[in-house]
Amino acid sequence: MMAEGTSTGSFQPVPQVTVCIPTIGRMKFLPHTLESLKRQTYQNYEVVILDNACPPDAEKLLRDFANSDPRVRILRTPSRIPMFPNFDRGIWAARGEYMTYFNDDDFYLPTFLERGVETLRENSNVGIVGSNSFVIDETGQVVRRRQMVSRTEVVPGHRFIMEVLRRGRCVVKFPSLMYRLSAIRPWGFDPAIGFHNGDLVLLMRMAETHDVALIAELLWQTRVHADSFTLSVSTVQAMQTGFEMLRSYCGEYAERYPQHRDQIKQLEKRLSHLHTRALLWAWLSASDGGEEQLLGAIEKSKGGRLVLSTLRLVARYGLSPDRRRKHLAPMVRGFANRFGL
Repeated sequence: MMAEGTSTGSFQPVPQVTVCIPTIGRMKFLPHTLESLKRQTYQNYEVVILDNACPPDAEKLLRDFANSDPRVRILRTPSRIPMFPNFDRGIWAARGEYMTYFNDDDFYLPTFLERGVETLRENSNVGIVGSNSFVIDETGQVVRRRQMVSRTEVVPGHRFIMEVLRRGRCVVKFPSLMYRLSAIRPWGFDPAIGFHNGDLVLLMRMAETHDVALIAELLWQTRVHADSFTLSVSTVQAMQTGFEMLRSYCGEYAERYPQHRDQIKQLEKRLSHLHTRALLWAWLSASDGGEEQLLGAIEKSKGGRLVLSTLRLVARYGLSPDRRRKHLAPMVRGFANRFGL
């Protein structure tokens, strides 16, 4: 077994793009991800596989893949490390001018790399490129489209930051992103912050000095499945941690850019309201088991006591969790989609 930080693969000329594949060896999906890399129309890339203590069957698959292509290197850890430190290894191993991550359960359409490289070449101050996506199930069937980017454009960095804080989320997801290495390397993935919205904090820090390109095309497929990390933690935990990180970044940003302090204060207030709204939405969709935890979190949120009193009245008059999920949640979802909330 190889020690942490060791690699396989022969030396090759410096590529334009470094494709990092962080993996824990999910054999049900990993071959599909590797196949999507082989199909890319843009070929001037290297591959750094961030093998996070994969089991033997996946380790063999990765070694066979590396042996078939001299552009592939494997960086293996003998024991599992947290997600962000694993991603960070890719930043320091990258030799390309640009870099991206291919998640081991997602699929990337053939022009993914090509469109990212084109955009970065044409816009020298762009540090991040992201696009829309298809959502697929465990079998690879498309279940819906995620199209939050309405048009292809370059967004000034500070405007991007304000928009993320206004929405409480980003219009593009982490696996869709390609980076200019010189933009991401000074920051890296902060080990002091967790997974939930930790990627958003990284993007906003980068956007303080770089613009962000948004591509309206659907260039990749994100997979929803039972083993997904985002499905393995409670809704309340994810929301609490995520909003705390965004609020913490507000203070960090205001210190570096005091001229924006008043605007940040307004956005901090909005984040508090978004937090309560997100918890309310989770309550509408919650099963019986998670209801009390959500009600407790709502009570502690800004304006939560009034909301909590209203919810208890609703529950008292017979709107059970099953009826909420079946009737009220779809109605609220339709309202939010209609008005872009």
